[in-house]
Amino acid sequence: MLPEFNSIEMYIMKPGPDALANILMTVFLLAVFHILLRHKDAPMLVNHLSGHINQYYCLSFILIVPMCILLVGVIGERMKGNNMPMLYSLIVLTACYFIISWVDKRKLPNSIIKLKSPWNVVAITTVWLLTFAIVAYVYPRITEYATIWNNYLDY
Repeated sequence: MLPEFNSIEMYIMKPGPDALANILMTVFLLAVFHILLRHKDAPMLVNHLSGHINQYYCLSFILIVPMCILLVGVIGERMKGNNMPMLYSLIVLTACYFIISWVDKRKLPNSIIKLKSPWNVVAITTVWLLTFAIVAYVYPRITEYATIWNNYLDY
């Protein structure tokens, strides 16, 4: 059961028994957490995470690769084993927490839509133009497309 925890196949090509084990464990953990949180207050981090789940998701998505590059630069190589994902997740979670708290304290707009009139248009236009420019520059240079068969998650 669950033999591929450290491979790229852990997210796809999951055999039926492994998928069933994952589903049962997820439902069990949801039930346990529901019972625990119903009987006592949730820890501050859980409340913060629950209240800002979209911000955590978006920030972590753009912080994971820079954190990986930073750690490789400091250590000199990728860390082996299960410590790497744990360390990355703790660093990214901590960074997200402080960035989100800073934005909340400063009452900064956390969305382009909340910007005032002329800056709203400038920000949205800039994001779209940069997106098109990056795609126009990068797409013709792709020689091999990412698939599970060419280990696209390894770098």
